[in-house]
Amino acid sequence: MDTESAFGSTDVTACKCNAGSTGPDGGDCVACESGSYKVVVGDPACSPCPANTGSEAGSDTLADCSCLRGFTGPNGASCLPCAPGSYKNVTGNVTCSGCAAGTYTSVPASFTCTRCPSHAISSSGSIVLTACMCNIGYSGPDGGLCRACTRGTFKHHLGNSVCVDCPFGSTSDEGSDNITDCECSAGYTGRNGVSWSVNGVSCDICRAGTFKLTTGNAVCKDCQPGTFKNVSGPGECSPCPVGSSSPAGSSSATACTCQPGFAGGSPPCTACEMGKFQNMSGLCVPCSTILCEIGQYREDCFQVARSFDAICYKCSVVENAVFLLSDDNTCTWRCADGFQRDCRTDRCEICKAGEFYQTTRAVPSCEPCPKDAECDGSKVVVCRETHYLSSEEIRTGNNTANIQKIQACRECPEGALICPNRGCFFPRRTKTQSGCDLSINMTVTPPIGDWSQDSSTGVWGLLNCPPGYEMISLYSKPAASSGKAQRCQKCVVGLQV
Repeated sequence: MDTESAFGSTDVTACKCNAGSTGPDGGDCVACESGSYKVVVGDPACSPCPANTGSEAGSDTLADCSCLRGFTGPNGASCLPCAPGSYKNVTGNVTCSGCAAGTYTSVPASFTCTRCPSHAISSSGSIVLTACMCNIGYSGPDGGLCRACTRGTFKHHLGNSVCVDCPFGSTSDEGSDNITDCECSAGYTGRNGVSWSVNGVSCDICRAGTFKLTTGNAVCKDCQPGTFKNVSGPGECSPCPVGSSSPAGSSSATACTCQPGFAGGSPPCTACEMGKFQNMSGLCVPCSTILCEIGQYREDCFQVARSFDAICYKCSVVENAVFLLSDDNTCTWRCADGFQRDCRTDRCEICKAGEFYQTTRAVPSCEPCPKDAECDGSKVVVCRETHYLSSEEIRTGNNTANIQKIQACRECPEGALICPNRGCFFPRRTKTQSGCDLSINMTVTPPIGDWSQDSSTGVWGLLNCPPGYEMISLYSKPAASSGKAQRCQKCVVGLQV
């Protein structure tokens, strides 16, 4: 019930409406409507709340009237509207708040702020739409539509200023907000984000013959062999025509020349047939026309247009061997002087002391030292004194192809002159004989004594022996013509000359 009466009342009219409700005494009571109040008991009407305030239904005190949204002031009193740029979205006696950054309101008593257009920002407490300025990376009129800076431009200020082009040779993504977003474009190289005021040009253009396919500060690279690029700046390297190639970094199609195995100096290039290759004149010629140098070999032309069809390769090293000229372009070799081929290991083994390297046979080899000779493993045979080196033929069959020459030491016959080099001189044997020559085969210590060469015959003869030596004849029965076949022999102890 919304009525009350005094104790002991006997009349219905003693029942009066409580505070917060109204009606006739003794009748039905109705709660005060929202925005009104009643503080007394009885039938007075509900009073309206002060301006810009409100209350709940059944309010029974003036203090129940509080400021509406968009208005501020003490409860139970008139409320003032929030100023433009501020708002209040609750009832009560709280103060108005300024609009947050990125919002605004231009009307008083606002209980909400309007958001700025997309990609725009305003300072807090803004009161007009034009306070909304385009963000960095976007451009447009204040309070209007803001569009992202296009690719290759940037804008690092708020407001309606236009987007600025990136430095020469550089680009940026859409919506870039700083010069550091500008990177060297494909086809350009240098420092990213360098201002014109630093060096005038931030990115250098890639010259012809070089390329760069990505953005950033990577360097321009030379075109790969077999490709070329005849323009500077962006772009890929173009491949040479089929059958041709070019050096790395080529800047013109004229750098493409026909590869080995293709005819023609420059494209178009025609593949050589099987068994042919391209020579220095650009013609296809048979592979057999190329003869490799000594110590080299060549593969046959197995495939068409192989790049190494006519190339000669160096033979593998064979120790203690010498390579021979080959008419079939194979690695042909023989053992070096003083070595013989071991058929078991196919290696060249050195001749031992007491052997000599026999070169007069069909296959040179190490042979036992001839009788009456000294051998050190080389091809030099030194006959002992009073013997001479003879080259003799030996027939091993009926065919003349089986005749071989061997070296042997033979004793000088009586009547021959003995030369200081351990050879013999036969003055009556041939008119072409020039006599003894100390410069021939002087592989041993020269004989002791003073020697003289006869100017007419060229024969060397012993003149004198040094103290402690006696002159002797090399023959037990020397002939008259061998008077100079002598040597100096050391005196026996206890005797003197």
